[in-house]
Amino acid sequence: MKRSRFVTITVCVLAAVGLGSASPVVTAPAGPPTAQDTMDSLHAGGYTVVLKQVGVAPLTECSVTKLGPDHTAFDAGAGAPAVCLHVSC
Repeated sequence: MKRSRFVTITVCVLAAVGLGSASPVVTAPAGPPTAQDTMDSLHAGGYTVVLKQVGVAPLTECSVTKLGPDHTAFDAGAGAPAVCLHVSC
């Protein structure tokens, strides 16, 4: 009887420990898109991108500070709308 009770208690404790440690997988938030992500998305959308960058880091480490139409790069023959992407690194 004592052995049966010991086994039952041991099984219950192990089951509780197993259930308590089973946590759902949580992924880290992606965060805001980088300047490179934004530029890639604009290119994929058919835009001509004029880049105005402050700093020397790679675009994957930069953030977008402003996005708007670029009136200086307009080429009527190109057919693709031009946007000006301002980034800071």
